[in-house]
Amino acid sequence: MPMPVRSLPVLQNWDCHSCSDCCRTYAVAVTADERERIEKQNWAIDPDLKGVTIFETGKDGVTLAHRPDGACVFLGPDNRCRIHAKFGSAAKPLACRVYPLVMIPTGDYWRVGLRYSCPSVAKNEGRAMTAHAKDAAAYAAELEPRDITRDLPPPPLQGGQTVAWPDLSRFVTAFAGVLSKADRPMEWKLRHLLLLTSQLRILTYEKVVGNRLTELVNVLAEGVEEDVPPAEQVPPPGWVGRMLFRQLASVHARVDRGPDRGTMPDGGWIRRMRAGYRFAVGTGRVPQVNSLLAVGVRFEVGEQFAGPLPAESEQLFLRYFRTKLDSMQFAGPINFHLPFWAGLDSLILVFPMTLWLSRLITTADRPRPVAIREALRLIDNSYGFNPLLRPKLPSALRSLHLKEELPRLVAWYSR
Repeated sequence: MPMPVRSLPVLQNWDCHSCSDCCRTYAVAVTADERERIEKQNWAIDPDLKGVTIFETGKDGVTLAHRPDGACVFLGPDNRCRIHAKFGSAAKPLACRVYPLVMIPTGDYWRVGLRYSCPSVAKNEGRAMTAHAKDAAAYAAELEPRDITRDLPPPPLQGGQTVAWPDLSRFVTAFAGVLSKADRPMEWKLRHLLLLTSQLRILTYEKVVGNRLTELVNVLAEGVEEDVPPAEQVPPPGWVGRMLFRQLASVHARVDRGPDRGTMPDGGWIRRMRAGYRFAVGTGRVPQVNSLLAVGVRFEVGEQFAGPLPAESEQLFLRYFRTKLDSMQFAGPINFHLPFWAGLDSLILVFPMTLWLSRLITTADRPRPVAIREALRLIDNSYGFNPLLRPKLPSALRSLHLKEELPRLVAWYSR
């Protein structure tokens, strides 16, 4: 019997609006069975695809081919998938059908996350996610035989310290309670979480399980609340913290394919090294790691005061962090096998990275709320998926934690 789906995003809406962004951005891997099924659809006799290569083989295995303009070969002029239009959704590769959902096995059931790189997700456009429950269950049933998902061990809290899946859920539920405080801005709630987890990291949990764990976390959450200082009283991040931050932000903001593609893929290794140096020192012009960055925009712009978050941006961040938290899309295999606490740090880091990038892409035609939404979409495109992050992220997160830079970064870029 397949594992059930028991957790869908509760604050989020979504439906596909045929923007075709995903069809132009991602290399879609196909299994041998999917390739055989597509080959039997006889696209070789289709007038638009006759003589066109429809599969490519590279370091990621076999993928759907892309045209010279970057679009998937199956994307039609109406921005609809030719396979879907002719044979129905089930005839497409599973990766195409699942996106932007992220299916996360957590013990004996699935949680469902979302990728905010999808414009419709970022805009909260469509039906409530409960309307997609049937599809999510079908995807889960098809995914389960492909991977080792049942009885997957929970990610460790840190090092060799582990708790069972139900107790990880208790942490998540308590953290969601912090995020639900309607009278506090998001930056305060994130610093509250960082202060709370700084206390939780030094404890052991062999004898603190179940309801006792829930009581402990809730008591600590309430106890540290008065110790969260106002943002203006938080010291600015140090030189090392800012350097590590800019380096991580540059990789998260980098887009190498699709409509938001920057110039890095075409620059050669010397240009990329120079770009890395500029991000490390944080002066001069910002390398164009994505196309939304204005040519010539300078690093100083990212440090300028912007004022309180617009109400719609507060709601965007609330949806984002609740979705990622509730789905556990921040630790374990789905996020480079990061331990639970480090994964939570990586998630909180999205907030200052997004606000930093939004300053660099705000224009007269892209006002601040839109710039924040677009910046989050770009950052989340890499979150947990960009292979360039794999070797850098764990050590950088460790340094930021040990130097207590994360709350400083959150407060600094919320100004």
